[in-house]
Amino acid sequence: MKRLMLVVALSSILIFSMASMVLAKEGFYMGLGVPYNRIETGGVLLADVEEIDSAQGFSIFGGYEFTPRLALELGYMKSDHNAKELGRSIDVKVRVHTISIKGSLMPYHSIQPYLLGSLSYGRVVIDLADGSEEIDISSLDAGVGLDYYFLSNVSAGARLTTAYNLCFVQCAEFVEVSSLMLNVAYHF
Repeated sequence: MKRLMLVVALSSILIFSMASMVLAKEGFYMGLGVPYNRIETGGVLLADVEEIDSAQGFSIFGGYEFTPRLALELGYMKSDHNAKELGRSIDVKVRVHTISIKGSLMPYHSIQPYLLGSLSYGRVVIDLADGSEEIDISSLDAGVGLDYYFLSNVSAGARLTTAYNLCFVQCAEFVEVSSLMLNVAYHF
C-alpha cells in the first residue's frame, strides 16, 4: 500500500510538472501593457517643479526570441502626469522608446521569470509657467519580470524597471522614469 501511494504521488508530481511546461518558443511576439510610472526630476529649469504625480499610461512592444532564453525587444511607452510649479498645476507628458535584451531564467515552464536590460530614449514635455520645456532623456534601464503562459501562445505578466540617467558630462536637467507594467503578449 505504501509503495502504491508512493507511485501515485510520484506520478502526480511528474504529470503536474509536465502540464506546467510549455513548448519553448522562438520567433516573434507582440504585446500591450499598462505601465504605472514614477518620475524623478532635477536641474535648474525644473527647480520649481514639485513632486510629479505617478500615473498610468500605455505601452506597446514587440520582439524576437532567438532562443528560449534570449530575446530582443522594442517598445514605446507614453504617460501623462500632473505636477505643481510654484503652486499652479502643470502637465508633464512622457514618451519613451526602448530597445531591450530579455533573458529568461526558466524558459520551459508556464511561469517564466526574466531579467531585462534596456537602452531608452525619449522626450519629456513639461508645461511650465513661462512656456513648455522639452527635455530629451536617455537612460539605461534594468528590470525584472514574470510572465505566465495561460495558453501556449498567450502570456500575461508584470515587469518592474528603473532608469539610470545617461549623462557623460554634468547634466543641466535630468528626468528618470521608473515603471511597473502589467502586460499581455501574443507569441507567433
